[in-house]
Amino acid sequence: MQRLAHIAGLVVTLWSAGLCAPVSYAGELFIVAHLPDREAMLDNSELLKILRGKQRNWPSGYGARVALPSRDSEIYDQVSQVLFQSSGSVMQRNWFKLVFAGRANAPVYLDNDADMLQFVTSQPGTVGMVISPSSIEQSDQIVIVKAVE
Repeated sequence: MQRLAHIAGLVVTLWSAGLCAPVSYAGELFIVAHLPDREAMLDNSELLKILRGKQRNWPSGYGARVALPSRDSEIYDQVSQVLFQSSGSVMQRNWFKLVFAGRANAPVYLDNDADMLQFVTSQPGTVGMVISPSSIEQSDQIVIVKAVE
């Protein structure tokens, strides 16, 4: 019993320190990409590099745009866990550092899946993450993959 109380205290301490962020949605995440050209196809790990700001361009040299969930999105913390293994605020700080260091272009922040899908499908070269890509179909330029490494 004492051990259980110790573990519970540790979890509360980590959570209050922001080291154990709650996840608001436990569904699967999908990467949605609007390829700038037919030669731009990348695998899952390459798409994650774009979403993490580690890769700025598609193989053809076309600039990649990143769309991420805003603080108001239900998948804000879940996406940050997948991309940076941290909270949403840490994800935003990482992106601010990349942008101000000149190593990446600023991402676009969107509130929900519908906005994310509309933005990605209308902007060639854009990559985003959603929980439900069911309202669009894959094509030669629109690619949907599970966000699992």
